Amino acid sequence: MVPVGVQGLWVLMGDFNDVRDVSERMNSEFVASNAEAFNQFILSAGLVEYNMGGGNFTYISDNGRKLSKLDRFLVCLGFREKWPNANVVALAREVSDHRPIILSTVQSDFGHIPFRFFNSWFDYNGS
Repeated sequence: MVPVGVQGLWVLMGDFNDVRDVSERMNSEFVASNAEAFNQFILSAGLVEYNMGGGNFTYISDNGRKLSKLDRFLVCLGFREKWPNANVVALAREVSDHRPIILSTVQSDFGHIPFRFFNSWFDYNGS
């Protein structure tokens, strides 16, 4: 729910330090009441989340055993309507214990795949 008089497109991005579902944690404690409160915040703020590619988790502990999806993009419905095919991708973790994530609204459609013809096909004797 956007405050009265505030207009525009909203994008919230960050490390929210909580998960929305038990499937977003591995080898660490899941607290259902925290997930419920987080989901309620997202719903009451009128926000939605794009599916993330590149991996299921954004936080990886130093020993690599604890995994969580803490980082995410939350957008308003107007943003989602304007860019319904936007995507979120988690990149490789190089330096931090978090994987960087990118939200892209650019369509990567390079058109039809060109037809290929090989001269060796002339050598084929078939019916």
